Amino acid sequence: MNIDVRSNIAEVTKNLTKVQKDQLPFATSLAINNVATEVAYAVTKQMQYDLDRPTPFTLKAFMSGNRFNGKRATKRSLYATVEAKPIQNDYLIYQVEGGMRLPKKRTIAVPTKNARLNRYGNVSNRKRGLVRNSKQFVGEVKGIQGIWERTGGKRSPGLKLIHGFEESVTYRKRFNPYAVADKVVRRKFGKIFTHAMRYATASAR
Repeated sequence: MNIDVRSNIAEVTKNLTKVQKDQLPFATSLAINNVATEVAYAVTKQMQYDLDRPTPFTLKAFMSGNRFNGKRATKRSLYATVEAKPIQNDYLIYQVEGGMRLPKKRTIAVPTKNARLNRYGNVSNRKRGLVRNSKQFVGEVKGIQGIWERTGGKRSPGLKLIHGFEESVTYRKRFNPYAVADKVVRRKFGKIFTHAMRYATASAR
């Protein structure tokens, strides 16, 4: 997400003094970075409403501590970007844009209602693999490929599907960080810029 405030700058820089005009690039870069931080906070908060139980790792996509992830504005480069970290972006992009996700290998394992998931709706400790005990196996049953689990005993054996193997998964758009960013810039940039200009003017030499 690019933070573009050119139209905002034109409005809030009317009737500046000479000192203020001299400090304008510094004040503008400071204001852009501050509003970009506000954008990152707002986007992170909105994820908690739009996404299904996002993990703490997902909620760190746009922030590293108190700093937003992306390019910071400078006096010579008056724009900033707020970006998701690459790992989180790989799966968040489907929540933002929707569309079809293809497997990195042959298929995608999709949990069924029989899968044991953690409180975030994910498979815990995925590094262990998806087959978790001696009753589970990878195979095809009645034309359905996946991870199955044997149930019952010798007298009444049964099977239940734990994870189905799909060639693709289709997502719908659920999360719009661009709308969040636009709202924050519209509501907060003027006030943030005013504070930045006061600081820049006070620190002028």
